[in-house]
Amino acid sequence: MVPVMVILCVLARAINGALRVFGGRDVDPEKYPYVVRMEVKLLYYKFDLQIQHFAHVCTASVLKPTWTLTAGHCLSFEEHASMFQMTMPGAKVEFLIRYGSKSGLRSQSDAFSDILEVVVHPGFKMLRTKEGDKVSNDVGLVKTTPIQLEQYGKLSAVNYPSLMGQPAVAVGYGLMREGDFVASTLLLGKALQALDVVVKTCDKELARMSLTPIICLSRQCREPGGAICPGDSGGPLIHHSGLVGINHMGPAIDCTLTYAKAGLSTNIVGIITPVSPFVEWIMDQIKVKSNENNERSVNLQLRAN
Repeated sequence: MVPVMVILCVLARAINGALRVFGGRDVDPEKYPYVVRMEVKLLYYKFDLQIQHFAHVCTASVLKPTWTLTAGHCLSFEEHASMFQMTMPGAKVEFLIRYGSKSGLRSQSDAFSDILEVVVHPGFKMLRTKEGDKVSNDVGLVKTTPIQLEQYGKLSAVNYPSLMGQPAVAVGYGLMREGDFVASTLLLGKALQALDVVVKTCDKELARMSLTPIICLSRQCREPGGAICPGDSGGPLIHHSGLVGINHMGPAIDCTLTYAKAGLSTNIVGIITPVSPFVEWIMDQIKVKSNENNERSVNLQLRAN
């Protein structure tokens, strides 16, 4: 039987899990400096003191100083905000990007960028079914205040069917397990996680768990445990040609602590949204939206004059 697949987004709704790019390895953040955390900042008062609380939402890839790529389902901010406000009633909710740590861990070198605008692919759809959420065209962009990096993510235009059988690396800042303790890499103070994978086609049963276009990943070795799990959503699938995919969803079994302890796992690391069908849309949106903002800036200057 095909395992139920889960959308890999907000950690507030995460399952009890063996949970990270699980079975992966720590990555030097200077290797992939453009892979960043999308977080929520909760502001609330306690005994007349303002308290800030940060929580991980998704992973993302910075393409240009003011444009970041992630999964479309990561950008359902109203839904995410309501989930967090259920645990912290009355809190003010802000979404932002965390980046810049030299170690990949929480540190004083962390920088934050405000999210100014959200652009979700017009073909994005999420259907609620008994089997779980089914999503199509799971691609989105966020415009931010400038993120200054030494290296930005490079999109690959390689047609995704030609990637079958090729090695790649799945990367994310999602949940992980440390002993019997499960939390996000943010709370655990852990580095970016990566998993070596092989791109493969999705069988018919798995394909029905999501809507096209999708590709699947398997492990490069047959050892149990490696999987993409909650919080890795939106992170990149990295090929030698560039970014070829976006983390979309993963097998619930591999993200469950009970199964991990028993050494059980599926042969699927996760389901990925391929980038190649969306490269033109991504570049067009960045160009059009940037021009719109430049025009607004010029108009404001003319009015000021």
